[in-house]
Order: sequence, then structure tokens, then C-alpha cells
Amino acid sequence: MSDNKQNCTYGYDYENRCDCREDDNCGCSFPNNMPHDFDTMCDDDNTGENSDDEDDGCLICDTIHCQNLVIENISHPEDETDESHCDSVLVRDLAPNFSSPAVMPDNTIINEFNLDNYLFGSYGLLIFYPADFTFVCPSELIAFNRRLEEFTKRNVKLVGISVDSPYAHLTWKKMPVNEGGVGDLDFPLVSDLNKDISYEYGVLSEDGVALRASFLIDKNGIVRHQIINDLPLGRDVDETLRIIDALQFYEQNGDVCPANWHNGDEAINPTPQGIADYLNKNLDKL
Repeated sequence: MSDNKQNCTYGYDYENRCDCREDDNCGCSFPNNMPHDFDTMCDDDNTGENSDDEDDGCLICDTIHCQNLVIENISHPEDETDESHCDSVLVRDLAPNFSSPAVMPDNTIINEFNLDNYLFGSYGLLIFYPADFTFVCPSELIAFNRRLEEFTKRNVKLVGISVDSPYAHLTWKKMPVNEGGVGDLDFPLVSDLNKDISYEYGVLSEDGVALRASFLIDKNGIVRHQIINDLPLGRDVDETLRIIDALQFYEQNGDVCPANWHNGDEAINPTPQGIADYLNKNLDKL
């Protein structure tokens, strides 16, 4: 193993990531035998038998029946020549649709997870994150998952997205939480291995991974809110719920929601007299 691959202490460094599969002494910081070469595809034949020595074991087939999963036109991060695309504001635009492999809540992998079909009749929250087997990312996904009932009450479906393979997603889900895994997640994790989704949403960083971004999509497929954080900055689940409440309140009542508004607070009639009345009564609360 080359020396530069022993320096993969941060999961966002895809160019220098470790590609070891069975060497317990490779020196990298990932757990032994985890499939942290995120581009690795299973090359077993359709019999499901491992083409290597049975004692070695396929990192993919050990966890799923992968022989029927096909991902075409994959571009490897080290071959990427296009510039990153991180300057889009999609608020008020139709959310870009996509079809891509995804790991579902029951840990099955589907070849074509379609966003429009999945969200039909619901609100959606897209949760872009940089990479599996990293640091801030598991804290965020676990936090969102623990509040899933609150999102469900609001008719909001969550979708996680990163540039990892579905195999990495699945193994990360099966990795114990106390070892850095995410455990069971009750929302899909989409594989954006060719980076098209991250590019279309304007969150593909110069590092070749998605920035830490969220997009709130209404029932008409329109992006109504987006937030993009740099990699070290985790998101606030309560603030996300507050924004959803504000949007749904506005849709139902027509009044607009001021700074620091929460459910039950007074809103503003969007007229000159309305804002004057609100400030006259609530200035000390701002």
C-alpha cells in the first residue's frame, strides 16, 4: 500500500482514500475490512459466489445480494475534471428530479430511486452530506432520524444523499453506532456516485463531495428553503422543523412569519398596517 493512502484520516479526502480490502495492517484510520474504497464494485458473477477465495469474502456480497445492481456511467472522483458547481439558489425553482440507486429503510437497494415518485403528495427534505464513515455526518443523520415522527406529522419525507456508493451506505448503516456508524435509518440514503445530483443542486464542492446542504420542497415540487453549510458545521434539526412550520402556516393562513417565529406565535398580516401593528406589540420580543 502506498504511503499517501495511510493519510486518509479525514473521509472527505477522496483522492487519497484507502483502498484496502483485507489488509488488517494497512495503517489507515477506517475500521478494518470496511469497504471504504467507495468506488469498489462487486465483480462476482450472477451465481452470487465470490470470485476470490471463499475465506477472503466479498465486502459487498457479505451484506447484500448485489449481483443484480448495475450502475452505469460512473465517473471516479480522481478522474473528475469538471469544475465544482456551488453557486445555485434554487428557492422558488422546481426541484431537479433524479433517479439513482438508494438504500431503503429496510436495507434493500433499489436501482432507480425516483425523487418525484417518492415525494408525490408530500413535502420533501433533501439532506446532502459529504461522506459516509466520517464525523459530523452520522450525528446529523441520527438526529434527523430521531425526530422522524415530527417530520411525518408534517407530511415531510426525508432523503439523505451523498456521493458514496450504495454499498458504502449499507455497510455504514450496519456499523454499530458506538463505532461511528448510523445504525437503522428510517429514510432512504441515495447514492450520487457520479455526482450529477450534487451538481444539479449546486452543492458539489471542489473536493468532489456534497456540501452539508438541505432543501425543503413543497407538495408542488418547488424548493421553498435551502441552507448550505461548510463541512465542519452541523445542522439544527429544530430549526429545520421551525422553517417547515412557518411555511405550512403561511400556506394555510396567508400571514407571514417574523424573526424567531414558532408555532403559536403571532404572525404578520403582509400589509403596511400589519407590520406596524406587529412591531407595536412585539418589538421587545425581537
